[in-house]
Amino acid sequence: MHKILQINLFKWLTLLIFIIGLSTNYGKAQKTEKKQIENLQSLRSGVRILGITGNIRWRTYYLPAVGGGIEEKYQTEFKVDFRNIRMLGSHLGLGYKFFSTVFMSGFFEGGGLGGGGVGPVARYYPLKTSRWQPYLQGSLAAGFNLALSDAQDINDVGGFRFRSGLRGGLGYRISNALGLFLGIGPTWEYGQGFHLDSRALQIDLGIELYQF
Repeated sequence: MHKILQINLFKWLTLLIFIIGLSTNYGKAQKTEKKQIENLQSLRSGVRILGITGNIRWRTYYLPAVGGGIEEKYQTEFKVDFRNIRMLGSHLGLGYKFFSTVFMSGFFEGGGLGGGGVGPVARYYPLKTSRWQPYLQGSLAAGFNLALSDAQDINDVGGFRFRSGLRGGLGYRISNALGLFLGIGPTWEYGQGFHLDSRALQIDLGIELYQF
């Protein structure tokens, strides 16, 4: 009987030590997380935000086929977008962005440099937060050989064109220098004379570098 009591007491002590250790580690983790959040600096005037976005998109276009009819073609397009924003205060930032694309026709049938553009961008942070940062962003760009949506002829989307976009996004600050972001929203594209001829819903995912 005495031996059984000793075994049960040992089990309860082991369980108690395990619970205390688990609680202590959880408390330390909570304090570490809280300390990291407290060490994050809030956005303010003069802060620079550099963003890099990468997107892959597939588009289809049509060309006259040999002997008559229409031949369907497709391209795989990779787009890199670079953004430089300078905060004017804790909520509003202004800057610019430029982007370029490379493409591959068919299944390794050919490829090359696609379109590119540059233009102003504005971002608004409605909340003054440190870790999670929701935002609203608008942009306008002018460029060459832009192709936002499918076209009857690939030549219909060449030349000088305009593109505007609106994004609702959410940024996550890993540290004072590095963050991730996800944005989604419509993009509109215009031909010469600012005539709207194509639109699309796009998703942006990338990294951001902060300079305080």
